[in-house]
Amino acid sequence: MLALPTAAVIYCALVAVVFLALWLWYDRRDHARFEGQRRKTTFHCIRCDRLYAEP
Repeated sequence: MLALPTAAVIYCALVAVVFLALWLWYDRRDHARFEGQRRKTTFHCIRCDRLYAEP
């Protein structure tokens, strides 16, 4: 059986790995989901001073 400090360090490391994995997974998912919306092209009309977004 492991000593209490060793078990606590292993447990904390596992929790940190799980949080890091979830963070990276959700970051990649959100990036892939919203990248198309973010990269819309914007045009500025000089005559009427309006902004138009590409559909």
